[in-house]
Amino acid sequence: MSADWSYPDGSVRAVLASPHVSSATAAVLRERLDNKPDAAPDLLTAICNRLLPQPDRAVPINVAGMMQQRLDTGVGDGWRYATLPTDAAAWAQGLAGIEDTAHQMFGNRFALLAPADQDLVLHNVQRDAPRFFEEMLTLAVECYYAHPLASEEIGYVGMADVGGWTAIGLDEHEPREPVGTRK
Repeated sequence: MSADWSYPDGSVRAVLASPHVSSATAAVLRERLDNKPDAAPDLLTAICNRLLPQPDRAVPINVAGMMQQRLDTGVGDGWRYATLPTDAAAWAQGLAGIEDTAHQMFGNRFALLAPADQDLVLHNVQRDAPRFFEEMLTLAVECYYAHPLASEEIGYVGMADVGGWTAIGLDEHEPREPVGTRK
């Protein structure tokens, strides 16, 4: 990934340069901005490309790489359904199940299928293994929105935490919040 992104006024880089971000929050944001996870396996990358397509990003957020980092380190959210095995076992079984489903339906690996066929496989997984699918989708969304640039694109500037938050109503803004940066 390239570090040559531009950060317009009001962006996360502008917020980081302001006095509105605590040192602890700034450290986490900088680590997330600078983190360049390794490429994930083709299967996880293909799944993430279907669950969270990013056609408008010149440099997509590496959701699959972030997910793989969490899976490799065993970092999780601290809970799981009692009916599921450990996270490592659930992911191994779930990803193998996606490959098996792709082979049964189309005779090929998931990553090599056309996007529409990948969607059909994922719909089957969602129907037949709903808890695993929910965990997979939840982790993908968590990883995506943990990245400051994804938060920024929806107008979230909650990282400006020093002053606390008092304007909590719909479309209310703190004086320090950038206005007009939402798409």
